[in-house]
Amino acid sequence: MTAANTKLVTDLVALVLNLPKDAIGTEASMENMSQWDSLAHLNICLAFQERFGVELDMETVARSTSVASLTKLLRE
Repeated sequence: MTAANTKLVTDLVALVLNLPKDAIGTEASMENMSQWDSLAHLNICLAFQERFGVELDMETVARSTSVASLTKLLRE
């Protein structure tokens, strides 16, 4: 996980969740953030696809519920 990719993902998640960029850390996920609910997750995945030109299938959406897992997708 590169620092640059992590920053891109954390900035995207912060934007979608309408939070300050410094409120999203590398450990952020659906499990530890009340703001990251199921609707927010879909919005994050849609924004991720649009910003990075990556198409996510439903299985990938279902398992990409954290900054770390989304950042990993940028390496693949």
